[in-house]
Amino acid sequence: MKTILITRPKEEAESLGHALAIKGFGVHIEPLLHIEPLLKNTPALEEALRRKPQAILVTSRQSLKLLATIIKDRDIPFFTVGEATADYAQTLGFHVIAYAGTAETLVELVTGKCDSHHSLLYVRAQNINTDIAGLLNEKGFFVDSIILYRAIAAQKFSEELRTIIVRGDLPGALFFSRRTANTYTKLVQTHGLSDVHRAMAAICMSKAIAEPLRLLPWQSVHIAQTPDMKHMLEAVEAAF
Repeated sequence: MKTILITRPKEEAESLGHALAIKGFGVHIEPLLHIEPLLKNTPALEEALRRKPQAILVTSRQSLKLLATIIKDRDIPFFTVGEATADYAQTLGFHVIAYAGTAETLVELVTGKCDSHHSLLYVRAQNINTDIAGLLNEKGFFVDSIILYRAIAAQKFSEELRTIIVRGDLPGALFFSRRTANTYTKLVQTHGLSDVHRAMAAICMSKAIAEPLRLLPWQSVHIAQTPDMKHMLEAVEAAF
């Protein structure tokens, strides 16, 4: 049985691990980002909600989890990035009207469906790759951009993960965010484990996520055909 490294936060990693197990893979879960809610920004969020936004824009499950503890009105329309994020929003009782594959296509979707005369609410992490609010501002929209959490990068690999990599028992790793890919690459270099990657494959949700990983000598790098879980799983099967 081939063992795949999952670098996502624990909750998402466990559901992904189950999906991989069904396909015959073993998993090692090592979250490389620790999620820290920024409760100090709750008043700003509540103020934005008082402006009655025509829609809320969300790109991650973490934002949804935090919103679910604050928002009582589940009828506000939601736009999300990713089908899985949309599905999770619906399980929380939120009203999702559409989802996009990427942050950039979300901007296009919102531009086509929303009225620039009414505000939008964008909830996000402290570190982002695409400034959705800024892109929508350029198109004439007013967007409240509220930071709900920050992701703190791991400073080292666990002893178990280092041992597995050195032994050559880890033929592949999955990456769902550019920051995680950056963190992984830096830690591999810090621990002096670069050469071991000549026998490993990286499976990434997008080309942008794969870019920092190319500093390592992977045997192969695979990109999901489209940035969603279905195609990530297909990329895993294609790689092995």
